[in-house]
Amino acid sequence: MQALLNSGQVARCDLYTIRLPSFAEYRYTNADVAISAGGRNFVHDGPEIHGARMRQSRGLDPDEQRLTVLVKPEHTIGGVSWLTALRSGALDEAEVVIEKAFLADWGAPAHALEWFRGTVQEASGDDLAIQLAVESDSARFGQMLPRELFGPGCVRDLFDAGCGVNKAAYRVDAAVTGGNRARIHTTLNRPAEWFSRGYLVFTSGPNSGVRRSVVRSEAVNGALEFSMPLVFDPRPGDAFMAWPGCDKTAETCGAKYNNRPRFKATPYVPVPETVL
Repeated sequence: MQALLNSGQVARCDLYTIRLPSFAEYRYTNADVAISAGGRNFVHDGPEIHGARMRQSRGLDPDEQRLTVLVKPEHTIGGVSWLTALRSGALDEAEVVIEKAFLADWGAPAHALEWFRGTVQEASGDDLAIQLAVESDSARFGQMLPRELFGPGCVRDLFDAGCGVNKAAYRVDAAVTGGNRARIHTTLNRPAEWFSRGYLVFTSGPNSGVRRSVVRSEAVNGALEFSMPLVFDPRPGDAFMAWPGCDKTAETCGAKYNNRPRFKATPYVPVPETVL
């Protein structure tokens, strides 16, 4: 890239990568031609994305991008229109990566420099323009510390580095067989409460890309009850990925996940109201 910049003949453009919670990934560029960078292809005939701005500063101050996505009826994301994805919540918590591309000539392989990465915190708009408020990953440094507190429940989060349970090994692919927006019947065949406190992500149908937390799961009909109703009615055959949950007790850690050595809690510490 240094040699390319020193040549004085450099073409530039922006590259956008959008990753939905369903792991589906979409790549766009504001160039007039398709761009190839690092083995990745960015299409030029997708939605137009405007509003990206570049800011450089020292420190860990969080940054925010206010992006406007201009869409046409033929543009889809996650198998549905952008407006459907917006209304269903499929764009919530989607990851956005913005890169600067440098290339010797249009059509030549590009060198990409990442300069922003963040998560969609707010999405609004209509069938012509979608507005995305994207907060940079550095905002995570604003979390209150210390995170580990004395308590009867495990301080680790299921599938995180401290927990160590392999997330991919517990993923279950299934489909809807019936139900409504708040409760669905599925092809799941796990014991009752297996998916309670877990979540699922739809991968097809009008709710494609939508993530919902599961407050209760049943063995009969593979029923799942959501913490928040879906925006669109689920249809028989709609596919989804599901992960189980954890109540952070030692019994669940050992019996369900065979992970008792990593259980980290202080169940015998008296509650604050205890009189000594």
